[in-house]
Amino acid sequence: MRETALLLLASGASPETRMNLRPLLIIVALSLTGCPTTDDDDVGEDGCDPLGGDEHPEIVIEDPSNSLMLGDDDPINWVVRVTDSDGDVSAAELRAFDQTDITPVDLKLDLPTPGSDGRASFSMEGGIVGPGVVTLKMQVTDDQGCNADDLVVLCIDVTDMECPSR
Repeated sequence: MRETALLLLASGASPETRMNLRPLLIIVALSLTGCPTTDDDDVGEDGCDPLGGDEHPEIVIEDPSNSLMLGDDDPINWVVRVTDSDGDVSAAELRAFDQTDITPVDLKLDLPTPGSDGRASFSMEGGIVGPGVVTLKMQVTDDQGCNADDLVVLCIDVTDMECPSR
């Protein structure tokens, strides 16, 4: 078919016939160029490959709740729940970030790994991230390098009026 189209275009075909063949020639040219390929086009930024069988874990911040009012010296008590359909939750790594200014800042806390039930409990001082209305992110990375996160907004040493959803 390509040869016929090229032959008709190259030969003395009428202008109308050449015009009708142009879309076909464009399709032929595109099919000859092919698509660029990459070896890891299904692998996410975190190295997770869902098509290869890797599944992202899930993390839910159960405590503290959004818009919790705290003093600068008050402890922030955390309970997070981790599930992972294709891995051992007790091998997962937790990290805490201050995401108040959009760019996450690793708080470099020594956090416990979740227990066999997927829960982890710990405390930190509000003064580490406050005062102000702060957004904290908890991230979990499983034993396959896949990660997930959850956010909570806390109000540390601010008035009720400054705290969202109050």
